[in-house]
Amino acid sequence: MNELVTTQDNGFLQLMQQALTTPNMDMSVLKDMLAMQKEVMAQQAIIDFNNDFSVMSRKIPVISHTKKSYSTTYTPLEDIVNIVRPILSEHGFSVSFNNEQLEKGFVTVTCQLRHKGGHMIENALTLPTEAVTKGMNPMQAIGGAISYGKRYTLCGILNIATTADDDNNGFATNAKTTKPPIDDERLTKAIESINSKATTVSKVTSSFTLTDEQLIRIGKEVTV
Repeated sequence: MNELVTTQDNGFLQLMQQALTTPNMDMSVLKDMLAMQKEVMAQQAIIDFNNDFSVMSRKIPVISHTKKSYSTTYTPLEDIVNIVRPILSEHGFSVSFNNEQLEKGFVTVTCQLRHKGGHMIENALTLPTEAVTKGMNPMQAIGGAISYGKRYTLCGILNIATTADDDNNGFATNAKTTKPPIDDERLTKAIESINSKATTVSKVTSSFTLTDEQLIRIGKEVTV
C-alpha cells in the first residue's frame, strides 16, 4: 500500500513539474490538479484508517470489571486506557477527548480517534449533570458525567466490550457497549446517507459492528 501511495505521489509531482514549466500554463488547471490530489489523499487516508482499524480491533480484548459502585461493577477509564493505549500506538492510532456545555444541566463529551494517515472519526455522548449521584455537589456531578462520557465514548468508538456491564452510574439507562451487526443492504443505504451528508462514517461505525470487508467497502465508496 505504501509503495502504491509513493508511486502516486511521485507521478503527481512529475505532472506538477511539467505543468509549472509549460509556457502560458492555465492556473485553473493547476488548481484543479491540487484539488484532485487532495481528494485522492483524503480517500487514501480513509482506506488506510479502515484497514488498520480492522487489524487493530482484533487485538482489543473484552475487559473485565475491576471496580464496584453501589450495587454495580464497572471498568474505570484509566484501566481501559492502560489496556488499549499500546494497541492503539502499535497501529498508528491515538485518542483525545473534549467536552462542552451547550445547555444548562447537560455536558457533551466527544472522543476523537485519529490515525497516522490523517483520517479521524468522532463519537459523542450528551449526559445530564444535575442530581446524578446522591451526595455529589454540582462540580462533582459535572466531573462524574465527563468521566462516564469518556469511558463510554471510548468503548463505543473502539468496539470495546466489558464483562457484566450493568453499570450506569445514574447517567444512562440500559447503556451497552456491544453493537449490532449491519447487513449489506442497510450498509448500502448508510453509505448513500454518508455521501448525501445525512449522516457520518463515525455515526455508522459507532452504532454498528462492521466486518473487515464492510469497513473496506466504506473506505472505497464514501466520497470526500
